Amino acid sequence: MSRWHLLALPTVAVVAMGTTVAGGSVIREELTRAVRAPYEALLSRNADALCADFTPAVAADLVADAPAGSTCASAAAEAFALTAAYEPPPPASLPADWTVTRIVQQGDAATAVLVYGRNGSVPLVLQDIEGKWLIGTRARLATVEGCRDTAGAADCPPAARVLLFILGSPKPGAQRPPLVPVPVAVKRAGGRELSDFEHGRLVFAQSGCEACHRIGDQGNSGPGPALTHIGARLSEWQLEHAVINPRQPMPSFRHLPAAKLKALVEFLSLLR
Repeated sequence: MSRWHLLALPTVAVVAMGTTVAGGSVIREELTRAVRAPYEALLSRNADALCADFTPAVAADLVADAPAGSTCASAAAEAFALTAAYEPPPPASLPADWTVTRIVQQGDAATAVLVYGRNGSVPLVLQDIEGKWLIGTRARLATVEGCRDTAGAADCPPAARVLLFILGSPKPGAQRPPLVPVPVAVKRAGGRELSDFEHGRLVFAQSGCEACHRIGDQGNSGPGPALTHIGARLSEWQLEHAVINPRQPMPSFRHLPAAKLKALVEFLSLLR
């Protein structure tokens, strides 16, 4: 995925039910702007604008782990301030290959699909509230430990935090998904292989990797690649390199204690 976990407008595809919005219509332009709006607010670190881009119910739950009594805007502003020192300068605009497509509108409800680069897509629902289209899809804004892979990341301090923004994630505070199931081959092997897998999957869960990656039926299907069979494609050295020196916007996990980093790499290597 491209910088900032951020996830030009093509011909609109026909989708069953509802009214497919014509290419040049005003509503189509309004819906396109509404889909892109939260990402543009992230680029400018505009907390007020970001919270105003979602329906009230979604905005109320937008910032994960916000202190009780916080408003969406105050919690988002705190997240921006907490991560600013460890994020690279944001690009001036969204990537040109981002596409808003399959726009379908029916009354005060609509759906659309955001396609971001080569990495994937996310379906969204929108609602017209008092003449403004707002995103009604669940979203999550959080900070996670780590540094972006930029100059100086090798000196990433333990307290460093980077920003995570995911559309379509479970409601903050919802029951955590179960740990990644042990593959049959690992169960049969038992012993150290099983122990390594169980230790590593706990580090995987604690590090928030499921927010951007999917293993089997668990986790989010992007913006990071699926890891279901990653151990069959990459060696342990390659996996360690990807974790320590990732491509933007995945944060570097070089800050993990050596034992946890080793456990994470061994876990990934057993996903075959």
